Amino acid sequence: MKNITTLLTLALSMTLFSQVDYDTQIQPIFDTNCVSCHSNGASYTGGIELTSYNDLMEGGYTTDNTNVLAVLEEYIITGYMPAWGADPLSDEEINLISLWIDQGGNSSVNGNDGCTDPIFGDFYSIGEEWIVDLGDDGCWYYECLDNNQWSEILSCSETISCTLSDGTTVLDGWQGNGVGSNWCNTCFCDNGTLSCTEMECESNCENDVDSDGICDEEDDCVGTWIEDITTGSCYDINDQATCISYGCSWTNEYTGVWLWEDVCGYQGDSNYTIDNSYCDEQIIGCVADVDQDGICEDDCPDDMPLLVFDCECSFFNPNTYTVFETTINEEYCEIWEECYCECINDINNNGICDEEEEIVADCCINPEWIDPFTMCPMIYQPVIGCDGVIYGNSCEAQAAGLTSWIDEFSGEITSLEWDCDTTNCVAQLIPDCSFITVWDPVCGCDGVTYSNSADAACNNIFEYSDGECNASEEGCFEDGELYFIGYELFLDNCNYYECLEESQWSDVITIPDCIVGEIQGCTDETACNYMPSATIDDASCVFDGDAECEDCGTSLNYNNYGDNEYFSNTYYAPPGLIITINFSGSTESCCDHVYVNSVEYDGVLDGIVIGDEVLNIEWTTDGSVNSNSGYGWSAELICEESIEGCTQPYAENYNPDANTDDGSCILDCEYFLSYDSYLNDYDSSSYYCGLYVSQGTYTIEQAISYGYNCECVILGCMDETAINYNADATVEENCSCEYEEVCTIISVTGGSYPTEVSWEIENESGTIVASGGAPYCENFCFEDGCYTINMNDSYGDGWNNAILSIGEYDYTFTTGSFAIAPFGYNSDNCIIEGCTNSLADNYNEEANYDDGSCEYSCEYLLTYESYQDLGFDNTVSNYYCAYYFELGYYTIEYMEETLGYNCDCVIVGCTDPEATNYDSEAFLDDCSCIYENDCPSISFNTTDSSLGWSINDMDGETILEYNTSGQEVGGYCGNYCFDDGCYIVNMTSLWGGGWFQTTLEIGNESFTLPNGSEGIASFSHNTDMNCEIGCTDPEASNYNPNAILDDGSCVVFGCTITTACNYNPEATAFDGSCYYCYMDNCNNYPIDLYDCDGNCYDEDQDGICDADEIAGCIDTTACNYNVNATNDDGSCEYPEMYYDCDGVCINDNDSDGICNEIDNCPLTYNPNQEDENNDGIGDDCDGISLEEQNNLQWDLYPNPMKDHTTIQFKNLNKTNILINIISISGKTVYSANTTKNEHVINYNFTSGYYILQLEHNYRIERDILIVY
Repeated sequence: MKNITTLLTLALSMTLFSQVDYDTQIQPIFDTNCVSCHSNGASYTGGIELTSYNDLMEGGYTTDNTNVLAVLEEYIITGYMPAWGADPLSDEEINLISLWIDQGGNSSVNGNDGCTDPIFGDFYSIGEEWIVDLGDDGCWYYECLDNNQWSEILSCSETISCTLSDGTTVLDGWQGNGVGSNWCNTCFCDNGTLSCTEMECESNCENDVDSDGICDEEDDCVGTWIEDITTGSCYDINDQATCISYGCSWTNEYTGVWLWEDVCGYQGDSNYTIDNSYCDEQIIGCVADVDQDGICEDDCPDDMPLLVFDCECSFFNPNTYTVFETTINEEYCEIWEECYCECINDINNNGICDEEEEIVADCCINPEWIDPFTMCPMIYQPVIGCDGVIYGNSCEAQAAGLTSWIDEFSGEITSLEWDCDTTNCVAQLIPDCSFITVWDPVCGCDGVTYSNSADAACNNIFEYSDGECNASEEGCFEDGELYFIGYELFLDNCNYYECLEESQWSDVITIPDCIVGEIQGCTDETACNYMPSATIDDASCVFDGDAECEDCGTSLNYNNYGDNEYFSNTYYAPPGLIITINFSGSTESCCDHVYVNSVEYDGVLDGIVIGDEVLNIEWTTDGSVNSNSGYGWSAELICEESIEGCTQPYAENYNPDANTDDGSCILDCEYFLSYDSYLNDYDSSSYYCGLYVSQGTYTIEQAISYGYNCECVILGCMDETAINYNADATVEENCSCEYEEVCTIISVTGGSYPTEVSWEIENESGTIVASGGAPYCENFCFEDGCYTINMNDSYGDGWNNAILSIGEYDYTFTTGSFAIAPFGYNSDNCIIEGCTNSLADNYNEEANYDDGSCEYSCEYLLTYESYQDLGFDNTVSNYYCAYYFELGYYTIEYMEETLGYNCDCVIVGCTDPEATNYDSEAFLDDCSCIYENDCPSISFNTTDSSLGWSINDMDGETILEYNTSGQEVGGYCGNYCFDDGCYIVNMTSLWGGGWFQTTLEIGNESFTLPNGSEGIASFSHNTDMNCEIGCTDPEASNYNPNAILDDGSCVVFGCTITTACNYNPEATAFDGSCYYCYMDNCNNYPIDLYDCDGNCYDEDQDGICDADEIAGCIDTTACNYNVNATNDDGSCEYPEMYYDCDGVCINDNDSDGICNEIDNCPLTYNPNQEDENNDGIGDDCDGISLEEQNNLQWDLYPNPMKDHTTIQFKNLNKTNILINIISISGKTVYSANTTKNEHVINYNFTSGYYILQLEHNYRIERDILIVY
């Protein structure tokens, strides 16, 4: 028997595909159109987030999971959302969202939070029941246990109950008077029995904004309540008194705007102003409230005027800036851009600009001490200022101008001396005042230079200027050391002298309350901040593992570094010590840099030591040098006591034990003239000034003009044997020494590359008597005879202006690696002077010393070959003088006087023999030619290869052109005989910038292109015609009948869109006439169905328009053959083998529903095909049968059915069988009786699930019947 359990289990196994899936169908719509606003709880969205299903179901400020979907559907259907001009949702998107909400608004069916029933596709959360109405058999249900996991079927009458609003619990089927609304809907049947029908009591109010069941006309507190401000719950409000006592705030559900003002009669606090105006309009609500002040802007237009109120803060007070904020003035419907002023610097955050701080009565803040740009250490040692503000440390308090503060941990009070009534500058050393020892000098108001502003503050000096005071050698000397006026000489930690004026010390000054020899610090030798000099432990000890010790012993190693490295870190000393960095190695000064506390250290780093309480270390490299170039450095950070002194190893007074530089280093010119000084600080080094001046490359004046430091460069003779020896000279002046015995001076100037230069002088026997490089100077005594000079250049490009002088003879060479020359001393046969260049016209092949007499023809000197042959020497070759003049780069005078070019052969004039002013000596044409004919001259003088032009006659023929392709260099000069008539001048600029100041001269007329890349102009020659240019096309809208030359400006209006039906290829301007359907009739000829000729689209070329095609099955043998179909859509269906399209056997002799071909007993009725011995022959045919059963044997086919099905019985006894078909709601929709073995049901049932019930011999059997 097929019982009810089998029925429902089968139903649950069915898969329903009509359920809308949230993740794949709904969320993508929200992502595209909504989440840009509806996210992160934005107030103007009512707090509704659409980033996920869970966020949506949490609701917003006025909604929760009970009503958020209703609000969402209303906003989307009405088009209220998306807002603010966004593209609306499509009808398909709106319908899909509505369908999803109608189906229950469930999360994705594949989620882990519920079940979907297989019949109707409804979603049930875990714990919810799916009610099945079985009519007379009662109400049954399944409970959702887990993700798509249902319980066994249960009876509602036994387990389901619901609780009424008055607290009464009733079982399924209870009936009674309702007392609440809209909550008892968990168990409801139709033909079974009734469960909680309290739904009949829901409110019938026309207006109930807050949905509390109380009509707005009777509700004392209308609105949706959002959390309480004081006590209680806003959801318990049911009268005005409760609303007032709870202090709840109302928000209108339509806009989601929070109204924290007193809008609903709240009188519980006198600070609130009673305002019930909004409650009076709450049914309508605000559609617009941009500034969220609770005042509607619904009556204002979208384009409200903008009023900007500029406070002009910086104009009225340069210490402030303007802050703008936007508000809406709802009364006038105006957007107000209002403003207020804020201080740029307000270190105390008191609203008073630091520059305007007034002196307070208690003298807490001295405004002259305020320095918002002070760089304080990043150490948190909080102090409480006299103004009550907590500062990070005493440095920050001092920078705020405070005169006193209290250490928050120790309670120690610090007071700085300042007389409120006077600003007299009095220096007084403040005991135990510490500061960072960085040399950033300031000149105090007392005329004393302090190492930095903190040093000045420790001496009670708060008025100072940047930089040192005017340098003065006045002061007091002690042990050979100068102490400037105002400086102290300490005898011990408590007693010192002060230099009062030149050579006058004060009496011994004793610091009050100071004990000689008493030094506070950490005395524990195991601490990382142990101070050997400390005599009193100050409880400051810290140990390894403490944060204060972690930087001690740090090692930095950049001996192997790469390109473009960067490193930056800050290291701190433990209390009482400093942290020192000890360098070794070197960097390339130009490119790789180490900075310690913003001071650069480059070049040789060996021995450099820098110490301070805080070290900011930065290391940078570029892409040109790395450790493979031989550079690299390392350093160790050591925590130790401060030892002041000169820490620069190259100074005269270098102290190798010092770890804190006190600025006492003495550097002399010997150092500044060394290469090390350049490596360490090239700005202060005089090395290259001395080098270039000694080589003769520059004079001192030239070197200074080029930015070199020449302070230590003193030129003179440095040879002590010379009669003009200069003991003060620091740089040898080339060949300035004079001697008692005068022989022959050998000197060599450095030239551009002195390191490449070398030379030797050998006598007739081959012995080298003198040699050297550049620069060089020597008083040499030659023996009588002839000598050979061998000159060498290591690079191979000549000596580059280096000159070897021996007496009155000068030697050099301009190309190659080697040259030789003669020299004779007291011998007239050694040197034969003359022209030694074989290319010269007067070449003397016997000469061995060139006396500069070579002569060359101008034809030769104007060639590029002359420039090459003569050693690329512009002082001889005229090639580049002519070249640059012809291009217009320079004048001849400028090249001769400034550049030193030889321009003797650059003779300009008229070079055309046909001209009346032909100059036979001219080599370059200057466009000065004059002709007897009436032909105008044409000139175009430019160096810009991007400029060009052409001249066309009236027929459009180009008669003359220049550089239209941008390939020509230089100007144009010519003479052209035009025919009488009109011409067009076409001007071009490849870069689009016009011709600037360049002009084309034709006769007496000038033409230019002021801007752009193209331009035209007209030109007439010997004609009275009006050579007007313009549009000459009579069909054009701007046709000019007076124009005889077309300038390409014709405008032909028409359709210029190529996809339009009336596209006009001749049109140059769009006139809006385009149409896209045949005859501009899109009603009869839609663009998607017809082309521009009125022909319908026929993609498959079957003679049937695509619009008339009917999709369907066109196979006549198919069961679903469609006689009207024209296009096969692949939907053809065919019967199973041996069956016709109705599912009936083609051959079935025994009418048992089993086709003969598969029937195991084809001539005997045996629909069950019983075969006990499995021999392939039915029991009814081979004499074997089972024991007779009293149960009815029957079969149903087809199932599912459409409009007919057949029940086949094995009803041998002709028993009467009652056939009933019952709907899922329990209603009997079909009934019949039969005693036959077969019953055919022909009936048009509504699609769905039904119960087929057979009743015989007091037995009932059921099966499920599905109708599609």
